[in-house]
Amino acid sequence: MHYRRLASFLLGAWLAASVLLDFCVIQNFRAVDRFLDAPGPGAAQQVQTMGGKTEARNFLRRETAELNAFLFEQWEIAQLVLGIAILGVFIFGGGEVPRVAFSLTILMLGIVSVARFYLTPEITRLGRLPIDAHFWMLHGISSGLELFKLALGLIAAGTLLVRHNDRKRFVREHEKTTRLATPAA
Repeated sequence: MHYRRLASFLLGAWLAASVLLDFCVIQNFRAVDRFLDAPGPGAAQQVQTMGGKTEARNFLRRETAELNAFLFEQWEIAQLVLGIAILGVFIFGGGEVPRVAFSLTILMLGIVSVARFYLTPEITRLGRLPIDAHFWMLHGISSGLELFKLALGLIAAGTLLVRHNDRKRFVREHEKTTRLATPAA
């Protein structure tokens, strides 16, 4: 039964960190506008040297995009490790593997793999060029997959946290334990 707790903990950490990262990357872009609204005397002079707020905004948003791309790349690697660890807990945890949570974790890993090996590199590459409709389409797909992955994770967590009163399962586990503890005749 402890494997369910460990899997729940890891899945909860995965979901919490995903939400936190999503919040941070949004705030990174908003920070550019907050900064430009009140840059302070020294920075205001630099903003004017760059050609004004529009040019400074473009420059700072570009730098923010690079920072966010780096954060996504690193987080996607960490998600792959977390997902594999959760599957390892399911497989080697010694208990009955919850099929729904197991399947949803595999699906979540698939989503992260698509993001890590296709979407994020392509969005990063396109972000370095003049932004076009293809960039925004991939960005929308990436955001949609992120929300879908979070929903799958919540469902998987729910299946791990809900205890079923399956008396037959209790009897089966008790019989299995008894057979293992009783020496063969």
